[in-house]
Amino acid sequence: MTIGERTLTRTVDRPIPASNLRHALPTTIAPPLDAPAVAEKVVRYARQIGSLEAVYVSAKQWGFECWLVANNSSEDERFRLYDFEWQIMESAPDNGFKFHLIDRQSRPLSEIASLEPYDAMVPLRRV
Repeated sequence: MTIGERTLTRTVDRPIPASNLRHALPTTIAPPLDAPAVAEKVVRYARQIGSLEAVYVSAKQWGFECWLVANNSSEDERFRLYDFEWQIMESAPDNGFKFHLIDRQSRPLSEIASLEPYDAMVPLRRV
């Protein structure tokens, strides 16, 4: 069955009740995301995390790879970041996401990782 641009396939031997089918359809049509939009979305969700310094995003064929750079984050801040990651994934279910958290622990980022090339970067604090 095709509805709009979505194709639904029945994988059971009995009909699927309409009450279950409506949960598979999007409730709103979201504009397509690009790397700068994803970086801004992450920042909007996680701006209040004091240790978060920057967000880097690379666009991939399957979705987006996001690198969150923090400095001396607490366990509570890390758990809040993980919660934000889930919220972002749930807000854009048609996109793939892979998140990485780098806590540089007062070391220069260049000693830990090179995040280039990237498609978007949003600084929150001086790195």
